[in-house]
Amino acid sequence: MLGLGHLALTLAGQSLIARQSGDALHDRDFGLYAAAASTGQLIGPALAGIALSAAGRSLEDATTLAFLVAAGLMALAVPTSLGTDRLARAGRPRDAEEGRPLRAGELIGTRGVPAGMFASLAILATVDVLTAYLPVLGTQRGIPPALIGGLLSLRAATSILSRVLIPWMVGRLGRVRLLAASAAGSALLTAALPLAGDIIVLAVLLAAAGFLLGIGQPLTMSMVVQAVPEGTRGTALAIRLTGNRFGQVATPAAAGLVAGAAGVAAAFWLLGGLLGLAAVAVVRR
Repeated sequence: MLGLGHLALTLAGQSLIARQSGDALHDRDFGLYAAAASTGQLIGPALAGIALSAAGRSLEDATTLAFLVAAGLMALAVPTSLGTDRLARAGRPRDAEEGRPLRAGELIGTRGVPAGMFASLAILATVDVLTAYLPVLGTQRGIPPALIGGLLSLRAATSILSRVLIPWMVGRLGRVRLLAASAAGSALLTAALPLAGDIIVLAVLLAAAGFLLGIGQPLTMSMVVQAVPEGTRGTALAIRLTGNRFGQVATPAAAGLVAGAAGVAAAFWLLGGLLGLAAVAVVRR
């Protein structure tokens, strides 16, 4: 039920922005939406650590307190969600063109949608696997867990920065060119992570990779919603989220097989290859 609730919340938030924002503002508004989500991912682990420390040595008490803090934070979101559908209906132009309803297969076949879905899948899966395997890489390099946590927070922070700057970057490079460049650049940086023998070099690579990885999710949202008729944008976003979930299942499994056979570095190289394919797909869309 928690997973279904999270999925519904994510889809509803994205659909609300797609309905409320004009096409010219999608990049900005999706970027701010994603930046807010990244901010929560940056703050959440710190709050969990404080809650666990405040509860003392009892693991049961600490876990209970952490979940109660999480529930309290979600309760704060309830009042802000009330009335959003009424606001969305009021904000839509009355003569908005809904377009002919399309089936899921037709939406997936729409030009630009497959490339956007694959790029989104690759970027989100890379972030997940990176979070899981960076501590393993750090253990091999003799880096303390606290520093690894700091490096992951650094990656999240640079992702927030890039998402705030998306309107400025799109205005200078264009959406497709920026998305392809960010995927290609993050592919090279991710593949180079196992080669970094110094903590400073690793931090620089992660900061740069986080900046580029933060660009992809908002731009793929814009790409997908603007490729389909207005009345089917919510369905298109749902299909995109389904692809993301598939990537979050398949990619870690593939990374585990590759890492088990060829070492941890191979998992990062797999991610680099996946991001490289995403860049090619966007260019050839």
